[in-house]
Amino acid sequence: MDNVYFSKKMEEMRNGINKYLFIMNNLNSVDVSVYKSEFQTKFNGFYRVRQRSEDWYKTYFAILERNKSNAFLGFYDVLFEMYNEFDRVETSFSSKLLHTVNPNMPIYDSKVIEALSISKIQGDNRFEKALNNYKMLCDKYAKYFQTPNCSNAIMMFDTYFPEYANEISDVKKIDFFLWIFSKRELEELNVFAELLGE
Repeated sequence: MDNVYFSKKMEEMRNGINKYLFIMNNLNSVDVSVYKSEFQTKFNGFYRVRQRSEDWYKTYFAILERNKSNAFLGFYDVLFEMYNEFDRVETSFSSKLLHTVNPNMPIYDSKVIEALSISKIQGDNRFEKALNNYKMLCDKYAKYFQTPNCSNAIMMFDTYFPEYANEISDVKKIDFFLWIFSKRELEELNVFAELLGE
């Protein structure tokens, strides 16, 4: 990957970082349950929360508001509450809510599971499969974080964005790479092999 293309992608990442930091920096200073507030609009835009009912948005952000200082919040708790309310397994949005409360927890979405070769949740027993898949994701991160390559990836982020080095969790730094680069491009960067399973 040439330096010009790498810089182009990292500048795209910068745009996402600024949106993400708005969410994280305002979480504890506003009531995030206020329907169609600036916080909700920015959150929905960044995480691509679209085409849900008013009741869904109100419930989702009420859960976030109620738990935003809950140091013991777990993935099961959010997944179960959403399932109990709507009879839907909201794997991705549950992980995004959890990450907003605890930035050291990884985000589960289509880009991440594609890059990490985690199977899509299909068929019956979707709740149990969601729990298993999220545990698999956490395990992959935990193993990767023990490798020199992970340190190199974080250094790559911090070197390009020194102004954000202390503002963003290491988990989210890795997630930003998964979000902005394709799997092939991640392989070319030569620091993600253990995470990608190569």
